[in-house]
Amino acid sequence: MEIIKAWKAEGGRWPATSAEIADFAVRRKLYHPHARIRRLCARDLADAMREEYFIDELGRPIRRMHSARFAEPKEDGRKVQRAFWNDIDVAEFDFMQVAFQQRRQQVVGECRQLSNDVDYYNRRHRSQPQIQLVFDFRDDIEEANQPGQYSLPPKG
Repeated sequence: MEIIKAWKAEGGRWPATSAEIADFAVRRKLYHPHARIRRLCARDLADAMREEYFIDELGRPIRRMHSARFAEPKEDGRKVQRAFWNDIDVAEFDFMQVAFQQRRQQVVGECRQLSNDVDYYNRRHRSQPQIQLVFDFRDDIEEANQPGQYSLPPKG
């Protein structure tokens, strides 16, 4: 919106096309496409790292790359949160402890939102059976870790 205000302030015709305003913004160096390209590249790299898995010796998929957010001081003394990535096979204990705790908090956040959504639905539809959720996932995890194929017992 600041670019549009500058366009109007400098006498740009109105109404205008977004292409005209874009040309103006790039010409006047009000828009920095390299910063956007950098953010897109960083997002694509994070997506790729998040999706990198290998199969362990027990046949389970293991996520290779993990991120953890840490506060870093800037030159002006303020702190900025940054996400660092590390490989599970070489990461230090402290890094992985933070990474796992932060992932756990993401899961908790998802469960909290799901609980809110189900509670809302149940309140709005009192005449229907109420949806019940269980947030103890131990049985689900144990079942998911069972082998998908079973070998037949030997004949004889």
